[in-house]
This record gives sequence, C-alpha cells and structure tokens, in this order.
Amino acid sequence: MGINFCRAKRLLVLQSLFLFALAGMAQKDYNTEFQHLLEKGDTTAMHHLLAEWERTGEASGDLYAAWANYYWAKAQESALQMTTQKPNNGEALELQDSTGQTKGYITGTTIYHDSYLQKLFNKLDEGIGKYPNRLDLAFGKVHILLQTGCGEEAVKEIGKVLERTRKNKKQWSWAQDQPTPKEGEEFLRDCCQDYFSQIVDMGNDSLSMQFAEMLLAYYPTHIPFRTNKASLIAQKGNYEEALSQFLAIHKDAPDDLIVSYDIAYLYEQLGRKAEAVRYYILLKDSNDAEFQEIGRKAVQELTAKEKQGEN
Repeated sequence: MGINFCRAKRLLVLQSLFLFALAGMAQKDYNTEFQHLLEKGDTTAMHHLLAEWERTGEASGDLYAAWANYYWAKAQESALQMTTQKPNNGEALELQDSTGQTKGYITGTTIYHDSYLQKLFNKLDEGIGKYPNRLDLAFGKVHILLQTGCGEEAVKEIGKVLERTRKNKKQWSWAQDQPTPKEGEEFLRDCCQDYFSQIVDMGNDSLSMQFAEMLLAYYPTHIPFRTNKASLIAQKGNYEEALSQFLAIHKDAPDDLIVSYDIAYLYEQLGRKAEAVRYYILLKDSNDAEFQEIGRKAVQELTAKEKQGEN
C-alpha cells in the first residue's frame, strides 16, 4: 500500500512551551520584567537587568534560566545563504539565468556564535549544579543542543537526567520551583519521546538506536519506547525481527492501534496478506475514525489483489 509506519504518530509533540519558563516573584519582579525585554529583543537592557538581579535579587534557578535566554538571544544571528537545492519548506527566492533556467535559491538561515553558546552552557551547568532537580534547566540545555545539531551531546545530557531520576525519586520541579506542567515522570517521558523524534530527524541511525535503547534501560515496559526501537529495526528493512517485537508489544497492549497498524504493515511487506488483513480489520473495526479509514482502504485493496491473483 505504500503507507509509512505510524511511528510519527507515537512521537508526541510537546505543546509550545517557552524555552525556559519565566514567572513573577516577590519583591522586584525580575522575571516578568526580563520576559518583557526578551519579547522586545532588547539584549542591552536584559544584561543590565540581569546584573542588577544578581546583585540585589534573590538567587534562584530562575536567574540561571534568564541568563540562558539572554545568551541564546545573543547567540543567534539571521543570515541569507545560496543553495542549488530547493528547500523542503519551499520558502526561498529562486534565481534564474537569462534563459529562465533555475540556477539556485536564496534562503534564510541561522548562524550560531560559539562564544555566546559557551557562556550559555556555562550558566546552565552552574545552575544545574546548584538546582539539580530543576528540569527546565536540564531540558533547556538539551533543547539548545538539539537546535544547534549536537545530537550526541544532547543524548548524554538526557542520560544524566534519567540517572538523576534514580536519586531524586522523580521529584522534578519547573520554573519558580513549581511542579512540572504534567506529573513529573509522565512529563519527563513525553519530553524524551519528543527528543527521540528530533534525533531520528537528524538522520543518525546509530545515535537513534543508542537513544532508543537508553530509554528502554530506564523504562523497559513503556509501550512508546518499545515501539521506537521496533520501528527503527523495521526502517532498516529487518521486517521479521521488527514483526517479532511488535507482536510482543501487541500482546501487552492489544488495544494500541499504532502497534496493530505496524504489524499489519509488516505482514503486508512480507507478503503475508491474510495476516495483514486480520490486523487491518482491527483498525477498521476500531473507534478511531482515522484508523477506521486506513483499515477499510487496506482491507479493500488487499482483498481486491487477492481476487486478481496478485502475490
């Protein structure tokens, strides 16, 4: 059928969160004032405010989060680049010669300044050292590492967070030492799933598998993490091995439609159409409209092929 794996559906995309959440506090409201300056992009005023905050304000993890936001703003610079490849998002100025032939494209890009990035990481490392249970600081660092293409370093930092869960009994806090946006462990797993998606998109298969196995080492029964590894195996074309893993997952999560879909797809790729139809029927008979349609079309197509005597 040419349908890709539903792994992407499993890769949860976190709701838009400010990189390092900032909220009000007692006395002079440095956080709120800093946020206003950040929205305006006034880095000069930001620096003056942060210096005053350090001198007269209450020390907290929020100060380190603010410093990180400041250095992140300083580290980025918009620029233009010329390429012969058309950008995937289609946002580019096309360059043509006198005959109308396309010769290249001009697109926007972001340049990252290493000196400011280093200062940013130094501040975050200092803040994480003082406030090791502030998940916004730790995951803020992970976010920036991924944004700047440093996948291996990001995985190492996530590993430190996962190891910390064994020491702090999963008692994580967020900005202003408030609880995480969702229950601590659930929120951590959701973040890791989103990071997995980003790492896969980097195209480093070895690192993706390393990260998938790292997550399973800490959460061996978590269904999304189990499907991550099985999907990576399938993407390499090892359909039999992947199918074995998905069947084991299905045994533990029989109502998981994503897993049922992946099993059906793998059976189809292996030429085992009867088994594929059986699992597509599970989708067709489900209560999910999208999966119902996928299942209905698949059953219809495979049944038609069977009648035509196609292998």
